[in-house]
Amino acid sequence: MRLSLTRRLWCLRWTTGGLIAFLISLLALLPLLVIHPTSLVKDFPKGCGVQRTMALLEASTEENRANVKILFYGQSITKQEWSSVVGERLRVRYPTANLTIENLAIGGFPTQLLVKTAHADVYPLYPDLVIFHAYGSHRDYETIVKEIRTRTTAEILVQTDHFSRDDDLDEYTNTWVVRFGEKIPGWNVHWKTWMNYSFLPTLAKYHGIGLIDVRNNWKEYLNNNNLKPSALLKDEVHLNERGCNVMANIVSSHLVYDQDHDLKTDFGTIEDHVLETSNESDRKSQSLCFRFDGNRVDLIMNQRDTIDLELRLDHAIPAEIPELYTFTRTSSLPGTDWPALLRIQSNSLLQIEDWDLVLSDIKDDLSNFGFRLVGSKTGFDGSGEKTTRFVSNSGRVVIDPEDWNVDYARKVSQIKLHEGHQVSWKVQPLFFTGDGEGLVRPMRGEGSVIITLAQGLRTGFHELVLSGVANDETVILRTYKPPATKQ
Repeated sequence: MRLSLTRRLWCLRWTTGGLIAFLISLLALLPLLVIHPTSLVKDFPKGCGVQRTMALLEASTEENRANVKILFYGQSITKQEWSSVVGERLRVRYPTANLTIENLAIGGFPTQLLVKTAHADVYPLYPDLVIFHAYGSHRDYETIVKEIRTRTTAEILVQTDHFSRDDDLDEYTNTWVVRFGEKIPGWNVHWKTWMNYSFLPTLAKYHGIGLIDVRNNWKEYLNNNNLKPSALLKDEVHLNERGCNVMANIVSSHLVYDQDHDLKTDFGTIEDHVLETSNESDRKSQSLCFRFDGNRVDLIMNQRDTIDLELRLDHAIPAEIPELYTFTRTSSLPGTDWPALLRIQSNSLLQIEDWDLVLSDIKDDLSNFGFRLVGSKTGFDGSGEKTTRFVSNSGRVVIDPEDWNVDYARKVSQIKLHEGHQVSWKVQPLFFTGDGEGLVRPMRGEGSVIITLAQGLRTGFHELVLSGVANDETVILRTYKPPATKQ
């Protein structure tokens, strides 16, 4: 069994001649002493992690408009005005691009909760770029990053923390001690130092994503202007107007196109495949058969007034494939923007419909309550209670007790629930339905239309049969394969 460096050092101390070996082992650590305190975060120059997204924007023209989707995700810091400023600056810089910019951050939600809400918020959206910052468990932080990389081809930008009111501008940032100290049981390394100068840079480098060094840029701005951290804050941690402007400038400065340096990151594989139909058939349209490797496929074709297509994936219509549906975020608890349920799961094939869950027999301390579930197509689908795992009669809805957000909301915001309170959500398709339902809709440009035929498939090889393509028409199938696979 291979021991860690720390354990090897400990064992050597108690063997004959161990002291000498111990000192020799320590000498091996001397090169770490010359590492610059912030060398890890300085491994991420401006523009790293966003070059595919920025290249799309740079190439956008009136005749060939780029479709780019950007998601801001995190907590209350990300919800603040700076993210809107960043988005508006991009719209001004790239007026010909079809930019979809969404902010689905949830104030007060640490990564321990976001790791569950991301199943409805992030992965079904399949953005081109995710800009992410959150406090909380580093393990759940990494889980979110890993899930984005296994379920989408999105580029990811993570942000280090800005300075809160009580943070010391002279904080200890020596990376070698932080990295070595984290391996020694009982070594008390300051959490923010470890998170910002060790964990996040290491996470970004390991997974091949981008990192914005907010913390050092924030510190530089404060020192250059002889300010204390409180000068950019309206409370302990949230940004005031000046702080929002500083944050917008830092993030915007990273969203640049740089073709002169090798700033490529591993976002997976996105490929265009040109297919041509013949004009020899007597029929008005033809069927195309195509095999691809990935979890999403788009169709790019000539503009037309009506889109009448039929498709089969792996010998099934999309409506018969379980992974091509998603639950939306549930409605909020009273007086908050927090979803009542962090996550909803399923054991059976879903269908496009709305769901309502009505609460009853609510205890004053919210420790338990009952509920009944009704689907707009399924109808009444069973009754349950908060403290027990619920599987609906149809199997279409599964709720684990720990996915109720009521206890956390009561602890933080002292919410109250009343008899008959209703929790609602939808099931949306991740395939083209032809009638504009759900998240997948055609994107029209100059003379062409882009249709996401299906997304969220199990990553791997699939066979697509597409009917309704006009004779003598050239179409492009764009396939997407995420960079990572589930382990």
